Amino acid sequence: MNRLIYIPLSILLVAGACHKAENINIVPDDHGDNGDVVEVREAPVAAPRDRSLTISRGPGHAPHEVELDPRGQAALTIDAHGSVCLWPAVRSTDPELARPYVLPMQEPLWMSLAQAQDGSFVVALIDTTNAGQVVAVAPGKDGREAKLTPLFAIPPDDPLLELHALDGGERVLALGVDHRVRLYDAKSGALLSVIDERSFGPWQLRVAHGAPGQPPQLAAILAQPVRVQALELRDDQLSIASEARGVALDRGPNRNDLLLSPDGQVMAALRRPRSRGREFAIELIDLRSGERRLVAGKTDSVIRTRMHFAEAGRILLETGSTSGKGLWVELAKAELLADPADADPTSKLAERLYKTAHDSIPLAASAERRPEYFEPEFDPPWDRGVRFHASVVAGVRVNVDRAPGFGRDSNLGIALIVDPLDSDQHLVIRPGVRYSYAVKGALDHAGARLAVASDTTLSVTNLEDGASVLDETEHGAGSILSLDFADRDHVLLVDDKGRLKLFDVGSGALVASTKLDFTWSIQGLAYHANEAGGGVLGWRSGRPRDPERLLEIRDGQLGSVIELPRDQRPLWLETLDLSDAEAGALFGMSEFQADDVVDEYTSARDGRMFYTEKSARTPLVVRSGSEDTSFRLPAGQGRRLLVSPEGSRIAVVQFRDRHPWGEDHLLSVLNTETGERLWTLGSDRPIQHLGWSGDGRRMAIGATVHDAGTGEVVYAAPDPAPVVEQRSDAKFSHYRDE
Repeated sequence: MNRLIYIPLSILLVAGACHKAENINIVPDDHGDNGDVVEVREAPVAAPRDRSLTISRGPGHAPHEVELDPRGQAALTIDAHGSVCLWPAVRSTDPELARPYVLPMQEPLWMSLAQAQDGSFVVALIDTTNAGQVVAVAPGKDGREAKLTPLFAIPPDDPLLELHALDGGERVLALGVDHRVRLYDAKSGALLSVIDERSFGPWQLRVAHGAPGQPPQLAAILAQPVRVQALELRDDQLSIASEARGVALDRGPNRNDLLLSPDGQVMAALRRPRSRGREFAIELIDLRSGERRLVAGKTDSVIRTRMHFAEAGRILLETGSTSGKGLWVELAKAELLADPADADPTSKLAERLYKTAHDSIPLAASAERRPEYFEPEFDPPWDRGVRFHASVVAGVRVNVDRAPGFGRDSNLGIALIVDPLDSDQHLVIRPGVRYSYAVKGALDHAGARLAVASDTTLSVTNLEDGASVLDETEHGAGSILSLDFADRDHVLLVDDKGRLKLFDVGSGALVASTKLDFTWSIQGLAYHANEAGGGVLGWRSGRPRDPERLLEIRDGQLGSVIELPRDQRPLWLETLDLSDAEAGALFGMSEFQADDVVDEYTSARDGRMFYTEKSARTPLVVRSGSEDTSFRLPAGQGRRLLVSPEGSRIAVVQFRDRHPWGEDHLLSVLNTETGERLWTLGSDRPIQHLGWSGDGRRMAIGATVHDAGTGEVVYAAPDPAPVVEQRSDAKFSHYRDE
């Protein structure tokens, strides 16, 4: 199988920077102080050897941000973990075609995308050091894999603010921290043109793409004071195309309130007379002639609207209201300004124009929802999420639908919305992800077979060749508490209702079943397998005075239930809820010390006992007989301990509080004799479902199998394709519960 290797962007930068080339162009400077010519020398960029990587399609984890290509056909997304995905056919209703490629980059500050004529893609990214990286992604013939080739890099000692892959994938436009605007050849990294003038210091660019094959429309945003200025790209040469026009805003220049029209003629500046009012005013500035007009109106929400310059003649506003609708603002309704002061949103002209009516349009996933329990003094703003991640390119609106809720989970993407504005339908693309926390996995004694149970199905896979031993079969159980191989040929499943089911691995037939005795709930389930072809299931009831029970299983047959003998209690610590007195007796301390110190505990089958302390810097304490040995752990409090069946290794799950919401989790595997930490895995999601092979050489984390000695992934269950649905624009609520 192919395993995806994640490579930091910084490594690609270094890998691509071994050879440098220099191209010199002479660019006439028509706007300099003396009309001098400017000698253009190429920045140190890479002339790469073949350092291509093969990348695969992935599940498309829940997106957090999205960026469309200039034609509105493909997209880049960043998920909540910082991973970057390239969706080559974001408008396709075929789930396999919509499935994205997973790029080996993490957490870019900036990303852009363009498709070349040969069907490949050019991706331009800026990493957290403000270094630029441009790569080509060429899908293979069958589309399952793609070839990623580094094209050129701009190092961190020449930091960038923006990096745009232009339509057609042949050119890349950059804005540096040094305020130079540059044009590069995408394939070679050759610098083709630059604007570098003492009187010209842009902080932002606006890039609007027109028809395929036509050069983009460009404008620069200057600061102190805020001004806008048209640029031109013609025959691979950049030039300034207008004088700088002053513009007034009610907050700093940003990519919502200051937009360039698709034809490059007009800059739109959004203002409001009050920070929590419904009124809006948009000043329209003709960049060539300097003519100014004003259009205004009222939205159906007091939160700030999201503005899209969707067409040359009209602007789309996303109001963020719970109605899920936006406004089409026709620029034909704008009035010419006789006095520039009339552009002020408190002017008499603006007051009159606030009465202008504008047509509404339903916009999927545009509604902001105030949490039911919200404390302005302590909680992050709730009204700066959904609509401000939306964008409109080539008549296509794209957005990320967010999870309803509060706190950490309120900003998690659950679907990608692709909405052609000329249609009353839109696509909802939900990731077909089988997360580790959503399934349980179990390994047989030799670690050669993996059983996976989802909410509804059970399957078994041979790990050596990936062949299916048991195709997905309905198990008919409720919420699964425990999944184990009873022996090589039988899988044992227990749900939250106490229903035990024993399935034949080869046929999926139910060979035995029973209902476990319990009161209130089932707690502390554990299965101790043996090499003789069977094992013992232990559990305790939720009612404290009920006895712990054992059930022997052998050769696919259920034995009788017995109470746990007292002398065997130290061997079943993972199922017990110890009193402070018993914990103190077992761990060699007083009852009061046990109450203060002992947190999580378990035991090996040779009688050794393990526990962590109630501390954010807990050690792992191993008690063998009357001797204690303390092993160092990473920072974090204990959450769960699980010893391998033969006792050579122990898995320790820890957590760390993360302000303001949620927890980070760590899984460490240690040698129980030496305390050597063999490997550690981190996650911002709970690590709940762990399973050892009987020989302790492999570990299953959900549907992923790791080598227990190194942490290397041995097998990962394939994720299902994304779910693509076509919905009516009139249905704009969240899709999780529909």
